[in-house]
Amino acid sequence: MILKTGVVPVNNQVELHPWHQQREVRKFCSGKGITVTSWGPLFHGHISEEPLMEELGRKYDRSAAQMALRWHIQNDIIVIPKSSKRERLIENSQVFDFSILPEDMALIDVLDGKRQLGPSPLVHDGS
Repeated sequence: MILKTGVVPVNNQVELHPWHQQREVRKFCSGKGITVTSWGPLFHGHISEEPLMEELGRKYDRSAAQMALRWHIQNDIIVIPKSSKRERLIENSQVFDFSILPEDMALIDVLDGKRQLGPSPLVHDGS
């Protein structure tokens, strides 16, 4: 888009969660002043399949979802979690009164590459 139009977008929303961290995309966007918003920040509903998030949640007295959301925030990634359940909406908002220690951030960082859950952005099915 930038090459075709000369216009630098303000934001890029991409599939992004601890299993699919999009480091190169984030680096490119950062260099261009583009913010990044996570699509599927809670592993597209598969967060319960990642034991590390549960383990860290117990350590911090938080839920696995809160740990994932906080990881995004500490990486300067915009995160907009969704839920139809009121209690989860409230829980998801309670991530600004703690920080994940650097050594635990590093543990989460190691999860990168484990699994992409959404469709490839390089393939369009015409719909």
